[in-house]
Amino acid sequence: MFNMQKKYDEENPANRVVLTSRFVWSHPAHMIATFFGAGLPRQAPGTYGTLAGALAFIVLSPSMTTTYWLIATLVLFALGVWASDRVARDLGVDDHRGIVVDEVVGIWLVYTFLPAGVLWWIAGFAAFRFFDIVKLPPVDILDEKLKNGLGVMADDVVAAFYAWVLVSLIGWIFG
Repeated sequence: MFNMQKKYDEENPANRVVLTSRFVWSHPAHMIATFFGAGLPRQAPGTYGTLAGALAFIVLSPSMTTTYWLIATLVLFALGVWASDRVARDLGVDDHRGIVVDEVVGIWLVYTFLPAGVLWWIAGFAAFRFFDIVKLPPVDILDEKLKNGLGVMADDVVAAFYAWVLVSLIGWIFG
């Protein structure tokens, strides 16, 4: 199994590059990849990105149908592939932890297929963060082997699927 310590180790070149607000707002790809700066915090940027995506979903959900969410998520996925590639080139490192558009796509997928409601959203958030961090197979393989925009985005889609299955199963058992 892929050693996650390497990914989060300060010696990893991707973790030595510090994002700045100036960088985020200097190009549309940077804004998209960091989800408008949600990836700026040095500690736990993926959690901040997931939280930003969750809040965007909750605020917009009254005016969006499942079909609209799927379209929005697919569009953001495609933009995320492009933006993640661009940020990797601009920073000179693959999969910088400040790239959080993948977390936004992941949480949108989880929330799109769960019932609306605070408990569902909290459970979905927790399950998604767990699977995104732990990276069970094949997420770990995608994360380790694909070092391009598609790789950045793909592992979070699988983590979202795992989270949806777990929360749905718990809801079915206790519902």
